[in-house]
Amino acid sequence: MKGHDIEVWSAGGDSSVSGKSSQKHFDEFALNKFGRIMKSAGVETLNCMKLAHYLPEYQRLFTKSDGSKVDFLEIGVQHGGSYRLWKNFFGEDLLRWTGIDINQKCLALNNQLAPEKGLVYCGSQADPVFLEDVASQRGEFDVVIDDGSHQSEHIIASFKTLAKHVRDGGLYIIEDVHACYWKGFRGDSDSSNALSYFLGLAHSLNVQATRHERCCKNLRPDELVTPPALIRKIELLPSMIVCHMGAPLPMIEWKAGMKSVIA
Repeated sequence: MKGHDIEVWSAGGDSSVSGKSSQKHFDEFALNKFGRIMKSAGVETLNCMKLAHYLPEYQRLFTKSDGSKVDFLEIGVQHGGSYRLWKNFFGEDLLRWTGIDINQKCLALNNQLAPEKGLVYCGSQADPVFLEDVASQRGEFDVVIDDGSHQSEHIIASFKTLAKHVRDGGLYIIEDVHACYWKGFRGDSDSSNALSYFLGLAHSLNVQATRHERCCKNLRPDELVTPPALIRKIELLPSMIVCHMGAPLPMIEWKAGMKSVIA
């Protein structure tokens, strides 16, 4: 993409760079846990591709784990490379991974997994009945990553169904949202574009938090989106959206001269 720095990290191989190289990202990557995983992968080729700037973000988001088990749902399995990446990151004993893919060939990965460690389901991420069935069998999730079709309508449909199955304090992450700018991926209108949808959620969170009438008056009704589940905050990052799920933290208005109300 002309004018942008896009770095692609391919586990089991060399880092490749399209456009201008950003040494800073690779320095950060080399120092974090993902860099060590890549270096020590050895004969086990992870066969996983991620944009390089995702990895420091995942390092930031996931290192807060308290060492308890992680129920992880990933939309988009392909060759199972991401499963091997997360297994190395969290540890095989702590990761309980669930994969969803529309390609029947991905079910072959089940031959290498114990169900209590990992399990692949075949179906469409846009099918709410299928997604509800998976959630009913696997329970609530700590992390959901959507690296599936990248089509806006599928991203929105998955979120509307799965968001309520993420535990309080859990994460719902959508990768590669730059695809929303591509013809055939973006949706038929602003309301069916994934970026517009999550921006609408951000508007709604701000209106709910401030409860200021001026916010509502300055926004059109179609700019607000009703959250399908409780969302604490939304991070809009380059090519990535991170939803922190759970009840919003109380908003306390503090003015100079007020005594602290926080113990």
